[in-house]
Amino acid sequence: MNLNSYLSVPALAVALTLSACSSFAAPPLADEHAGGGASSAASPLIYAFSPDKSLVASYSAGDRGRTRPISLLEGAQTQLSAGNGMAIDSDGSLYVVVYNATSSSGPLKLLVFAPNAHGDTAPERTAILRGPVLVGHAVGLALDGHGNFWVAAIGKLLRYPTSAKGRVRPNESISLQLDTPDGYMPANSSNVALDASGNIYCSCTVVFHGNQAIGVSEYAPGSRGNATPIRSFYDFALPEVPPGSIAIDGSGTIYLASSLPNTGVFAYASNTGSGSVTYTRRFAWGSGTTISTIATDPTGNVYAGAKSGIAVFGPNANGHVRPLRTMVDARHLAYGTGTYGTLLNVH
Repeated sequence: MNLNSYLSVPALAVALTLSACSSFAAPPLADEHAGGGASSAASPLIYAFSPDKSLVASYSAGDRGRTRPISLLEGAQTQLSAGNGMAIDSDGSLYVVVYNATSSSGPLKLLVFAPNAHGDTAPERTAILRGPVLVGHAVGLALDGHGNFWVAAIGKLLRYPTSAKGRVRPNESISLQLDTPDGYMPANSSNVALDASGNIYCSCTVVFHGNQAIGVSEYAPGSRGNATPIRSFYDFALPEVPPGSIAIDGSGTIYLASSLPNTGVFAYASNTGSGSVTYTRRFAWGSGTTISTIATDPTGNVYAGAKSGIAVFGPNANGHVRPLRTMVDARHLAYGTGTYGTLLNVH
């Protein structure tokens, strides 16, 4: 294997040093007032899972500045706790994957709430997710629209039925691969997403002898086992800390975000090919910003959760830009450096 063709994996001390400073050279300035272009569509709702607060809050997507939730799901009966995945089904049902942050051997639990659940409301169903999952390393929650959801679990993507109750094992899995300078290799996943056609995407990393390649592999619906991706690419411009957030908009644009400060959001056009690629667009804002989660809406706007707020960008955002708007709720939102995954959903 040609090790020189890979990026070096930084030591933890290097990553911590980067987290403490703002040495990232921001992308060239674009239109700082446009944020990539605004949408005129009616405002949907943003659902925000805040693991550190053990709650799910909903907001109008048109809100700006200091804001309060329209609805709040919070309390002991909800069983909400630490977690890395949340999604809203087409009927408004809420799915959240949680775990006990104080125990590495505790179970990974699915909580299913009825549409419009709020207050200290118990889930209508719970399930213990079995299989090759490790607490804290199972990330994301992506619904396929056909009665299943996917979770990223280190070297695999695992599929479970949305009707899960009690103890349940995956009804399908994919062993991940990523294209690298030396061909396809087994990969570890950091999150999962689906597009409008049901294609399955992982944010993936290959680590070999202290070197790494980071990118995306796309699988067709129905893929299983050692299926070959229908597309797989890597980008040496991606941050050393693999992207913990991935989102696909309605046009097929792929968005990635790492929790490494000041690195921003990377966008790949729908026609991005396989192999070595360079991002189509990249946008960032502020200074020292750490992005914990991203999502898109039907108009192509991008939502990024950071600290105690959510920043909204237009579908063409590029460079160092000001968001179209930013909503802040320090009482209910807490996206810190250890928070990552699929924590926002626009519905």
